Amino acid sequence: MVALLRIQISDKLYLRDPEETKLGRAILSGGIKLIDKLGFDAFTFKKLAIEIDTTEASVYRYFKSKQHLMQYVAAWYWSWLEHLIITKTTNINDPKKKLEIILKVLTEANRDDPDTSHIDESLLHKIIVTESGRVYLTKPEKGEGGKQLYKTYCNVRDIIVKTLKEIKPNYKFHLELAKTILSSVHKHILYSEHYLYDKKSKGKKADRSRILKFMNSFVFASLGVK
Repeated sequence: MVALLRIQISDKLYLRDPEETKLGRAILSGGIKLIDKLGFDAFTFKKLAIEIDTTEASVYRYFKSKQHLMQYVAAWYWSWLEHLIITKTTNINDPKKKLEIILKVLTEANRDDPDTSHIDESLLHKIIVTESGRVYLTKPEKGEGGKQLYKTYCNVRDIIVKTLKEIKPNYKFHLELAKTILSSVHKHILYSEHYLYDKKSKGKKADRSRILKFMNSFVFASLGVK
């Protein structure tokens, strides 16, 4: 079944648009599942081809390498988050309320979206949290492809920057705080998922509601507003 929600990704990040064909969507879906299962290092196009019952050569018609596939799904993730944030904050005039919604979206992005039948966002969220360094902590390619790699992330970042400016125009570090919000949410979730919890939690993984409460406390305290 074709996805109800269509996320548009730059054609600089693929050889053939995977959203346009049944095989392309299977490559995205199967790739996400296999990276989650095996980890990025052990993941290969050969294993993916076996998983989705196609040929390795067919996968290479869509992406140059597994690194390019990872870049695509990362770009897809941030575009999907941008869509969620815009949808949920439309007609919200109070910037503080808008920021609270944004933080909630970022913290709870591990829920599968029924409007995207070929992408399991719960698995995608897991691999972005654990493997995003493969995308963003490497030297980008020269040219338009390298620019497009960061564009979808920057779109989400800029929405946060705009909201922070609406709340506290004279705050000096809107951009730095926005980037800190995005990285901190992922790090706290990663530590929680790998049981790097505080001893006071008595062996229980920290839940998303606690992370969300902390992010609200941290961000509004940084801005100096209640």
